[in-house]
Amino acid sequence: MKIRLQSAMEYLMTYGWAILAIAIVMVSLYSLGIFNAGSLQPTATPGSCQVVRTAAQVSLAGQCNGLIPKYVAQFSQGYVASATKIRQLTNATIVWWGYVTSIKSGGAGIGMPNCQVYIQQSGSSSYVAKWDPCVCNGYASCSSYAQLTIPESQWAMVAFTVNTGNVINSYAYFPSNGTVVTNKNTVPASGVSIPSGSFYIGEYAIYTIYQGLVGSVSNVQLYNTTLDNTTIKSLYQEGIGGAPIDLQHLIGWWPLNGNANDYSGFNNNANSISILNTTWNANWQGTYGH
Repeated sequence: MKIRLQSAMEYLMTYGWAILAIAIVMVSLYSLGIFNAGSLQPTATPGSCQVVRTAAQVSLAGQCNGLIPKYVAQFSQGYVASATKIRQLTNATIVWWGYVTSIKSGGAGIGMPNCQVYIQQSGSSSYVAKWDPCVCNGYASCSSYAQLTIPESQWAMVAFTVNTGNVINSYAYFPSNGTVVTNKNTVPASGVSIPSGSFYIGEYAIYTIYQGLVGSVSNVQLYNTTLDNTTIKSLYQEGIGGAPIDLQHLIGWWPLNGNANDYSGFNNNANSISILNTTWNANWQGTYGH
């Protein structure tokens, strides 16, 4: 017994430091997100999936099975804007994945002028997202909004819908804890007089570039219909790299996976002069869990 105990002690003395060093390395790798299930999934390269439109059909082509994207757009009070203007909408759905770290000079936006999700600071570490509806006659005439809170530095899929009855729904899904927040309300009918415009990602389009989002955005989708809650939940379940579902009503799709191109088949790309303070971040996956 004494010999066995002595052998065990000699083993620990010989290999203990090595075991301790391995344990420290494993803890460090875990803290960096190396063992995060999302970070271990294959990554989709830029432009690996797109919508193809022909006279006969509309379909997806390429690597469209919801892999984690290689890049996300990282904004530093910047924006991406489509060069081609998108026509006025009364039925609409905007879906996007976001990781907000701060908002500069009051607000940021996702969408067209007077027809977009408007994001404001709300408290010290959270933000409120509101729909600035297409069916209202400008920002000032909308007396109520569907809105929800987005925590700071946490990935969420956010979706807003509006229909001709002025019913607005908002959804936020959080992959880190599996929760979902929904809201619904009706805004007063104010007439429709919103012109077509470029689709902005990161800037509140009716003001100036001095407002803007700081953080990351991925997989922005725009539809000219009101998607139901089942479809929106399905988009979330696909994950941050998921492809659009309702291709017939899809009019814009900016994965922001390494570029600002529109892969909806309508080529509403952002050109070099309509991209500001935006980089393509390949080291983002440790912040994402799904």
